[in-house]
Amino acid sequence: MKRKVPNFDFNRRQKILWNTLRNRNIDALVIFQPQSVSYFTGYAGIGCCLLFQNGSCSLFVDQAHYEEALFTADCQEVVTISKDFIDELKSRILYLGLKTVGYLARSMSADIYLSFKSDLQPVRLIPLDDLIDDFRSIKDKNEIRSITMACKISDNVLGGLVKSTPWICRESTLSAEISSQIVRAGAKEAFPNQVTSGSRTSRPHGQTTTKKLSDGELVMCDIGVSWNGYCSDCTRTFIRGKKSARKKHLYKAMTTILTKIVAAIKPGVFCNDLFNYSIELMDGFHLADFFCHVLGHGVGLEVHESPVISGDNRSELKQGMILAVEPGIYIPGWGGIRLEDLVMVTRNGVKVLTKFDRDSLIKI
Repeated sequence: MKRKVPNFDFNRRQKILWNTLRNRNIDALVIFQPQSVSYFTGYAGIGCCLLFQNGSCSLFVDQAHYEEALFTADCQEVVTISKDFIDELKSRILYLGLKTVGYLARSMSADIYLSFKSDLQPVRLIPLDDLIDDFRSIKDKNEIRSITMACKISDNVLGGLVKSTPWICRESTLSAEISSQIVRAGAKEAFPNQVTSGSRTSRPHGQTTTKKLSDGELVMCDIGVSWNGYCSDCTRTFIRGKKSARKKHLYKAMTTILTKIVAAIKPGVFCNDLFNYSIELMDGFHLADFFCHVLGHGVGLEVHESPVISGDNRSELKQGMILAVEPGIYIPGWGGIRLEDLVMVTRNGVKVLTKFDRDSLIKI
């Protein structure tokens, strides 16, 4: 598949971030998390650190990654470090006389934090995870195009599975076919796909095994595609051979539940209200006791991003957010059914990005 690389406006993102930091009287921001480094510069390497200060963006990398960073990073300076870039970064902060430095707590190790805390006195360290989460949760048009393409590839892979599965007899073989189709489409896997079957489908994140697929069993496939670094996330539950009345009934219940949840998504809805609504819907089918995880999450450069759609998250949905919505039931000893769609919050409602059929229990 021919790839058209989008023109992400990293300079605009950096300017907006710097204006926000300045308005909060924060002198600088240090970022170690690779996906956030990529979000602001386009550099997708590892073992790096980003320093924002005075409207300038400096990327610290080791010698092995210097040339790649030089050609791919959209920033004012690429600094190559011969030994310990943490020491170099601390020296830079002290030299510049910075007094207030933001950081991302979730991606900074305890060792680095304690080192900063002891060696950068009297610099104030301020956690800014929520700020960066808010930046990344609203997707621009090029991010949306990349995620939409990832979803299209995911849909095609699922369609290919239905055609090719008669000769597939094991979970591991089905998993390998998913990986192969994604690579043949010119994309990457956003995460190792998960294929479970039979009673093992009651494990929300069960690992793929060499178990044989047997007639009458449910088969759950959770797959993610990465395109231009942006992810899709989709789960479908299939049937191997003959459908029992109970499986058809429960599958129909889950399609009804997911359809109603998606229809309720729009700007201004609180995440916890959406989660609680899903519990009400499941309770109407006497299934709430078999649901054991959050309802969904944001998706972007990472498969799991802000916001988390859970019972204790009071944040509001906003236009431009892309969400994975994944209600599921898991009945020990019997099996499970999870259906997951990727959706985009629009100005007045929602748009479903994953198009592969979920209304009927498809045989594979």
